[in-house]
Amino acid sequence: MNLEKIDTSYWLTKDKTWVEQRKAQWPAIEKVVGLNLNKAEVNVTKAYYLRGKMPNWGKYRDWEDLFRPLDLMLFLWLHPSEDPEVLKPLYNTYMESDLIHPDDVTKGYVLFIENELRNAITTKKKLKDYSFPYMGKKNITLFRILFVDIEYAKAKAASLVSPKSHEDKIGYNIGYLNFTSIWQWLMQDLKLPQAADCLYQYDEVLDWCLTTFNEKNEQEFLTSLEHKVNQTLYQKALYCIYHFDQEKGEVSCRSRALVKVRQLLDDNDFVPEFKQMWEGIKSGEIEVKNPWKRR
Repeated sequence: MNLEKIDTSYWLTKDKTWVEQRKAQWPAIEKVVGLNLNKAEVNVTKAYYLRGKMPNWGKYRDWEDLFRPLDLMLFLWLHPSEDPEVLKPLYNTYMESDLIHPDDVTKGYVLFIENELRNAITTKKKLKDYSFPYMGKKNITLFRILFVDIEYAKAKAASLVSPKSHEDKIGYNIGYLNFTSIWQWLMQDLKLPQAADCLYQYDEVLDWCLTTFNEKNEQEFLTSLEHKVNQTLYQKALYCIYHFDQEKGEVSCRSRALVKVRQLLDDNDFVPEFKQMWEGIKSGEIEVKNPWKRR
């Protein structure tokens, strides 16, 4: 399989019901992809979504626009299949292709993290007001594909980008940088689809967030603590995790995730400053102002 000729049998273009369902879903997707692309590039994305038509990769290989009509996230998300056995070979083909632009990979990773871990904890009350891709439970399938071998992904990204842009573009792939947003998930109404399908409920996502508070990333973590706002965010996340009221009897994906994350925080060896922060929260030594206030 190569990127120019993938298996398009998953696009059931002769099935009228399937086609109508895809067409009905497109306006919500267009609202998202059209934020940063002009009409011609949006049509490239649309052709892939509806018919499985590949872009003119040669044109976009040398196109220097920051936003891409079929970056890695869009390529996997908009594919009709949700089967990891189908999507994983497509990921491998994409990553190893010489047809792609470096930003197709790096932007794809960044957008996935932004949409599924940072924007998914929105306060929006209705899905129609949620102006980011809504992947449903396909998000964990894609996480498992994108992050099962994060060292490979980081090495690949690093080989594609210049040293100047290296840190900014692949920095989102370090799990602990996405740990602090978990407290906002604890404040969401679980009746919201984006809350019920939030990635923070899954063991491997929590492992990815927390096991990266290690010696390898210690200096970067300590540097981040030089900014008081970052210290406050870590303390706020830990406070909400420890004090979240489970006495109300909530039995949900969220309550189960909290059991997992508290165990990780208690049992694992972390950067000493982070471990001390957790112990200080539990003992009450560290006070957090307005912990349940979003702003």
